[in-house]
Amino acid sequence: MTQSDGIVYYPEIEDVAGEIDYASLHYAALKAAALVEETADSLVFYGAIPTGYYFDVSTPYGRILFLGKEYLKKNKIRSLDCSNTLLVIDFGNNGNFTGSCGAASSLSNPVSIFIDLGGDDIYQTGTDISSCGAGIIGIGLLYENSGDDTYLSKNCSQGFGFFGVGMLYDKKGDDRYRAELSGQGCGYFGIGLCFDADGRDNYYIFGDGQGCGGVGGGVGVLADYAGDDYYKGEPDPEVFDRSDYHSKYLINVSNVQGFGGGRRGDGSDGHSWAGGLGAIIDISGNDHYLSGNWSLGCSYWFATGLAYDGSGNDRYESCYFTQGSGAHFCNAVLIDEGGDDNHELYETAGAAHGFGWDFANAFLINIGGNDLYKAKMISMGQAMLRSFAFLIDIGGDDRYRLGSGTDGLGEATYRDDFGKPRKLAPYTYYVKFDTENF
Repeated sequence: MTQSDGIVYYPEIEDVAGEIDYASLHYAALKAAALVEETADSLVFYGAIPTGYYFDVSTPYGRILFLGKEYLKKNKIRSLDCSNTLLVIDFGNNGNFTGSCGAASSLSNPVSIFIDLGGDDIYQTGTDISSCGAGIIGIGLLYENSGDDTYLSKNCSQGFGFFGVGMLYDKKGDDRYRAELSGQGCGYFGIGLCFDADGRDNYYIFGDGQGCGGVGGGVGVLADYAGDDYYKGEPDPEVFDRSDYHSKYLINVSNVQGFGGGRRGDGSDGHSWAGGLGAIIDISGNDHYLSGNWSLGCSYWFATGLAYDGSGNDRYESCYFTQGSGAHFCNAVLIDEGGDDNHELYETAGAAHGFGWDFANAFLINIGGNDLYKAKMISMGQAMLRSFAFLIDIGGDDRYRLGSGTDGLGEATYRDDFGKPRKLAPYTYYVKFDTENF
């Protein structure tokens, strides 16, 4: 929460970044993911574990725990703490699992894998600990084969990586995801992946997630293959205060739904970290996206934000710096490939629908359907401060509503200081506009 404009500097992070063996970490994560997939597929067809079977053994790297189907019910176990586990395999209980499920959050437990083969499960952490596919200086994987599942976490969970790789994969079922900060596909100096293959799913987070690639080249991806899904990044400061001056402090900074952002230190302490890749990908279904500022294929400070929706009649609701919008040396893209879609803004309602500010590449591309675009100001293919910005709609009977007296609807603004920038402003001085020879 303190990194985007360099409010607080943590030298420990740079110390760790200089010591991590990224190649080994990445290769280990690939092997772990392959192992989980092969094991889960084999056990689904095997089905020979006796009902009520239980196995629990401690190792130097965490516990190994096997739970036969109906074990929790027969033994009247209401909740099971899965902290400090190397491997958990649940063969089909309707479980209430607590603790760091599939989360590596200490150097003594660098790998944590949780495989669930069925049942309607609840993963719940009442305290501020990582869970549900989190890798902090390690690898954490949670695989859910089937069932209508509920994921309740606070911070750094549900597909989170920080100097590590964390992945949550839910294969099918109507699922609920609830988190506060840094989750549902979020990475800082690491990779966080949240994948859901099928079902009508509901995602909610305060901020920094749902496909957020943060500082240190982090990668965060939320991908949902099928179903009518609902994604919400809390916009109301009265619920959780992350209020933003771009919307008169009435709407939150979201950093969700395909957001990439770095640490801008040129105005504070001089320590700048490039952002990474944040992406939200939804292949099919009639989906609803709701967020505040900085969301939906949006980026900031040497980063890339991507939002992709394949098909369906979708609704995009957000406020400012959103829907294919970027600021300061970045790439921002929103692509929708089908359906009758509504791209609506509220409150200050601007800087969107293909908006670039300060060396940004910004795109909103919509293919097919009868679509609505609604904004108050500087939107719909608006390039400012040497940016490239495009709103491209291919096919359909579309409506464009933009407030009066504002730039937009395919415009590139020019400022007098482009020709004679300040020499102490290096980025703009290097690309000064040659007015004499133009």
